[in-house]
Formats: sequence, C-alpha cells, structure tokens
Amino acid sequence: MELQIQPNMVNMMGLTISESVVTFFVASVVVVLAAILVRHFVISRFKEADEKPGRFQLVLEWAVEAVQNFSKGILGGNAHFMSSYVFCIGLFILLVGWIDLFGLRTPLSDLNVTAGLAIITFVMINFFALRKKGLGGRMRSLATPNALFAPLRMLSDVAVPVSLACRMYGNLLGGTIVLELLRSVLLSLVKNYWFAVVPVALAGAMPGILSIYFTLFDVAIQAYVFMTLSVTFVNEAIE
Repeated sequence: MELQIQPNMVNMMGLTISESVVTFFVASVVVVLAAILVRHFVISRFKEADEKPGRFQLVLEWAVEAVQNFSKGILGGNAHFMSSYVFCIGLFILLVGWIDLFGLRTPLSDLNVTAGLAIITFVMINFFALRKKGLGGRMRSLATPNALFAPLRMLSDVAVPVSLACRMYGNLLGGTIVLELLRSVLLSLVKNYWFAVVPVALAGAMPGILSIYFTLFDVAIQAYVFMTLSVTFVNEAIE
C-alpha cells in the first residue's frame, strides 16, 4: 500500500505551493464571501424581538448564544472579546474539514495550514494579554513566582502554537491513514478470501461509511478542542 503523507504540489504564477494550501485559500474566500452575503442580505432581514423569527434566524441565534455561553464559562466577564473569534475559527475548521466529503483532501491534514491557525491563536493570546496587563504586567506574569521561571514560562508559551498545530494535524492525518489501511485490508481479503470472509459489497461500502464518520465527528471534535484550548490559553494569559 502506498500512502502520500504530503499533499501534491502545484505551480501558480511561478510559485510552487501545496494543493492543500490552495484549497485553504479558496475555502477562505468562499467563507468570507458567504459571511458578507449573509450579513447584508439575510441578517438585515431578521425579525425583531416581538415578531416571529424564521428557522434560519433561530438556528443562527442559537449558535451565537451557545458560543457566547461557552466563552463566558471559561473567560467570565472577558468573554465578549473572544466570542467572535471562537465562533469564526470553529465554523471555519468545520467547513474546511468537511471538504473531505466531496473527495478533496482537507487542508487540515497539512501541517502548514494547522500551523497557520495555531499562530493566529498565539497572536490573539499575546494581544489580549498585552491589552489586559500591558508590557510590564505581561513580563511580570512570565517571571512568576520568580525570575528563574521566566525561561520556562517563555518556552511554555512558544510551545502553545506547536501543540495546537500538531494536535489537529496528527489527528486528521491519523484518521486518513486508518481509513487507507482499512481499505487496503478489506480489498486484500476480498481479493484472496472473499468467499469465506466478507461480501464484496460490504467490503466496498465499509470504508465509505467509516470515512463519513471520521470526517463528520472527528473534525467536529477537533474544532471543539481547538476552540476550548484557544479560550483556555487566553484566559491563562490575562489572569
């Protein structure tokens, strides 16, 4: 069995970049355009509080309220400045991860993409920490309980984006490898022992069924974990 870990490389305007990065940027443009259209042509028509809202309005309001309560449960009174980011990053991970359902390799199985998302969270962590404490307060927090711990605290902070990037990348890539192994084993059984082991139809359908499971639920779990860790790290930085 041959499994290509790294995505294919493509040439665009003289630059050689991975196929997953191209998919990532295309998905980003689609998400931004969809958000602009929803904001100007859908949300502007939402009903007032004393009128009966539509189904889409109810679903969107429920999702926004759920993210706000989620952020408030960790950040408390500081949740207002993180709710929008948490909602955006969670929704984006879901949409980009579910691209796999359409036969395209998800960009989240590329370490470059997950590293980009992790760096954004790292910037958010330090931005809100500096805004809350100032430069002096941020430096003092790194030197807690004394200055001897400052190098370790700095190393711990630098490890945050590495951990976020590798966790998502490893989980999604691991799911892809498991599915490929399963497909290879089932095809081998069908080829050599189909009359005694498993029908051809079941062997062909099982990888597809499990692929839907991994794609839907594993991506949702990774989105939730990324959201939770992002809010938790920000909360630790502004304490």
